[in-house]
Amino acid sequence: MKNWSFRNRILFTQLFIICIFSGSSLFLVYTIGDVHQVSQSIHDERLPELSLYSKWTETLRARKAIVRNYIQGTNQHTVISNYESLIHSQGMPLYIPSSLAGVKTDIERLDFLMINNVKGLILYNNNEAAREFLLTEYIPLLNDIIAEVDRRQLAALSLLSDQSNSMEDSIYHSLWLLFVLTAVTIAGSILFAYRISRHLTKPVESLVTQVDTIASGKYGYTIKSLEQIELNQLAQSINHMSSELKSSFTKVVESRNYREQMVNSLPIGIVTILDNESTISLNKEAQEKLSFLDRDIHTIHPEDLPDENYDFWLLFFSKSAFQMKKLVMDLPIGHEVWLVSQVHLLDQNDKKIGRLLYFIDVTESTKLEERMRQSEKLASVGEMAAGAAHEIRNPLAVIHGFLTIMEQSFSAEMRNEYYLPLIQKEIKRINLIIEEMLLLAKPGAPIMRKSKIIDVLNELIPLYDMEQNVQFQIDICDMELYIDPKQMKQVFHNLFRNSLEAMNTKGTISIWSEHLDGTYKVLIKDNGPGMSEETIQKMFEPFYSSKESGTGLGLTIIQRIMENHDGRIELQESNHQGTTFVLVFPV
Repeated sequence: MKNWSFRNRILFTQLFIICIFSGSSLFLVYTIGDVHQVSQSIHDERLPELSLYSKWTETLRARKAIVRNYIQGTNQHTVISNYESLIHSQGMPLYIPSSLAGVKTDIERLDFLMINNVKGLILYNNNEAAREFLLTEYIPLLNDIIAEVDRRQLAALSLLSDQSNSMEDSIYHSLWLLFVLTAVTIAGSILFAYRISRHLTKPVESLVTQVDTIASGKYGYTIKSLEQIELNQLAQSINHMSSELKSSFTKVVESRNYREQMVNSLPIGIVTILDNESTISLNKEAQEKLSFLDRDIHTIHPEDLPDENYDFWLLFFSKSAFQMKKLVMDLPIGHEVWLVSQVHLLDQNDKKIGRLLYFIDVTESTKLEERMRQSEKLASVGEMAAGAAHEIRNPLAVIHGFLTIMEQSFSAEMRNEYYLPLIQKEIKRINLIIEEMLLLAKPGAPIMRKSKIIDVLNELIPLYDMEQNVQFQIDICDMELYIDPKQMKQVFHNLFRNSLEAMNTKGTISIWSEHLDGTYKVLIKDNGPGMSEETIQKMFEPFYSSKESGTGLGLTIIQRIMENHDGRIELQESNHQGTTFVLVFPV
């Protein structure tokens, strides 16, 4: 066996073990056959026989009780019926083993004596003869049968006990032999395993040492050839693996560099935080964004969070996962809106090892969404307003016509008595509301042409000369823009009207312009009391007004017109010194 291969040695060992177990299995099969034979004999002969003996003992004792009661004179009229009922109810089994045929015959003979002899005597009222017959003939025979049944039952129980002991002995000897064979097999297996492992250990130890060299990172290392056939094949496989590892490691490094570059190219800030929080890594976007916070994230402690951008730092140190938390960040470069999310970082076994916090700057998209939402709201309100305005205008025109006729027909006293001037004033106010509603619904596409804001103001401001207590201060640069002059008049008219109402037609309206960063801005400032916080929040909502006589459509119409000019209207400031709006036009 010295020059055998490991495969041959293992096969021989397995064959040896199989032979031992095969021999023991054959013996066990033989033993199990004996046990089965004894068990079958018990099942087919002893148990039915004992069952019959038990049943016969019970029925014979029942017969004896009926006869004794009759002899004692307690059931003289029912003895035969009781006896026959007992015979019919308990009956005789269909199959009786041949060894029990004699007992069966004796019982049938006993019943024959009772039915034929005793019954006849009782029918002729010869009870004395019947009792005599029972005492001299029936009872002795019955006692003999009972004694025979008891004797046979004891013999059957003894035989059953012997068979059970025989089966137990067979099982005991089989288990003992199985234990001996198992012990011999284990000892032989250990001996063969020791001899095989002794020839395997030394070359394997050398192989392990060289594999450790590869495992330490020396990919591409080659193991020397070994004499053992299987180990030599294993060495060749390990050499191939070493070469593949070197190639794979190179690819992994390249892939890692590629993924890092890809992550750094994303417009998403990604922060990786391990559970011990000792290792925090950031991609390029996160480094750039967090550098504006003027704080080193490695030095911030969760128990001492900065007041500035507190909500962000609170989420940063949160241990739970969350999605799409919108935060307004106060940065040196201005306000930005971030969507911040956090997920658990898992290893390959789905075990939590840290957190992955990522955020994206949605400042521009938030502004765009807000403009789109406002446009959709204006469109919906406009459609509703247009329908209502058309329905109101027609009956209002009829009312206005009749009031005009009445005004011409009535005297001055009657006109004052029926408040016709006030009614005409309110109708004009209703017409103004209707016109603004129609303008909101369909302001019309602007007819763009090169025009100057100063020209629009020069045409509009003389209309306010009647306001003796209002002064206009204008400082507008002479610059041409692509605008619709008619719609721009509507924009400035609505702004001037709001300012006059805020100042109670007394004060100064300043208008000046700025040109920077590719935009042209027109600023309109009044010296009224300013707007409340609620008004500032809702000032562009249709039909919202803080004035009792306001329609709530002026700023909404301005916003609609400015959007059609690819511009916008903004509130620059509003306080107790006045309110300043900014109209922004593209250049």
